[in-house]
Amino acid sequence: MKLCILVSGQARGNLDSLRHLAKEIQTLPPSIELTIIFSIWEKTGVKLDGVLFYWQFHRIVDSDVIATLPKSYYCQNFWKRFPQNYQRLKSLQLDYAPAVISSLFPDAIIDVESEQLLELEFEEPVGDSNSMRMLYKVWRANQIKNVIEHRDGEFDCVLRMRADQFVTIDPAISEALLPANTVFLRLSGDGPTWEIPDDMAYGTSKSMSTYANAFSRCFGRMGVRWRGVHEELASYFKQHGVNLENSTLVQGIKFDTNPLLSIADLATEDTYFKNIETARRALQQEGVQPALSHVNAFIEATNDESEQDAYRLEQTRILERAGRYSEALCSLLSADFSRYEIRFSKNDRSDLLFHAFCRICAGLSLLQKSDAYWAVMNTTKTMISLPLRDKNIERALQQDHWETTVSNYYVEFALKNNQVGRLLEIKDPSHISNGYACKIRDFAMEFEVLNIEIARDLMQLASSIRPDGAFITKKISEYDQRIRAKNRELR
Repeated sequence: MKLCILVSGQARGNLDSLRHLAKEIQTLPPSIELTIIFSIWEKTGVKLDGVLFYWQFHRIVDSDVIATLPKSYYCQNFWKRFPQNYQRLKSLQLDYAPAVISSLFPDAIIDVESEQLLELEFEEPVGDSNSMRMLYKVWRANQIKNVIEHRDGEFDCVLRMRADQFVTIDPAISEALLPANTVFLRLSGDGPTWEIPDDMAYGTSKSMSTYANAFSRCFGRMGVRWRGVHEELASYFKQHGVNLENSTLVQGIKFDTNPLLSIADLATEDTYFKNIETARRALQQEGVQPALSHVNAFIEATNDESEQDAYRLEQTRILERAGRYSEALCSLLSADFSRYEIRFSKNDRSDLLFHAFCRICAGLSLLQKSDAYWAVMNTTKTMISLPLRDKNIERALQQDHWETTVSNYYVEFALKNNQVGRLLEIKDPSHISNGYACKIRDFAMEFEVLNIEIARDLMQLASSIRPDGAFITKKISEYDQRIRAKNRELR
């Protein structure tokens, strides 16, 4: 089988993703005739250019920043606020000679370009220069592949991947018979069909040439709005009749990371993050009430609605940690829920709102949708009536994974706080994820000496979550025997 791997874009961090790829290639069967083509930029880098959305932020800031980031800081607004941090990260970009890659891939074809010598400009501004460079590099790597095919014949399979991506390649790819006009990529089961990922894909050579020619979407747009690379790719594939299938033979694991910006880093240039830092310091040193007073003052002091909403989310988190869940719910619902229509997705900021809502429902022991709906609506009676907020509440409760998310948080809280009673109050364990069966099993075993009856009840709960657990079943049998023996002694 003739396999071609096209590695394109900008390498990041310490090139660990490429070192991983070199090891992965060594596991492939010798029957594969492999060609590797690199079309990369001269410097390693970070995600500094282009539009920044929810998942892009995960590569440049830590989780605390993501949790507190106002909506107005997204897209192209972020670096305008943090020029010093931008320059600091820019200085971390390293020159790397083709010799570094050649040492890892001695037989590879390596095409290196300087970003300084190429300016991708089109008739209509597309608003996302990073996507332009990405599509250009995919196209350029494919052009090199075409030259090789003219000389040596067509490849059976072509895999394109980003230079900063860790992937695993199933050796069974050597026997794959790929259908024509089909591209295999990472599809989310509950993700929207109108946008698709751009990180990795494979298919026949002709299918991947069609993929690479998506670069043509950048040309001659004349008044047509650029909708972002994920939507543009989906539209392009639909227009060209390309079938999309979920990738099974190649899996993307993660991306190379860079030094992540913290709240402390951003506080050096931005009043909002300086205020968040102040509130968290007050929470740590003085307690809940002083921290809430700070946040309330910050809300009153700004006219920026997105900052007000972000402060209220911080307020929500403080109240959550204090176990004041009813107040936390009011705080959450007075922010984004009351501002705009939320289409809950795992791929954007609304995921933060959804999980905050689920954590609060779990804290209030609202595990059934009907109970949660009436309890939440009863809470909103103390607030100004807003049909938009009510629709967002209904939309959150209608999410397919609401019961599972809330049930998992409920179990997590109970285990963290050693709340046996809360666990044993669970009436319907069907929505709890299997992984929690093991955690409840281990918790049950802590009671083997202290209280065998509690151990048995907890182990039974674990069994109801994971009925096929052999060790759990064995433990229940053991506990039953011990309880019967104990009862005989008492008689």
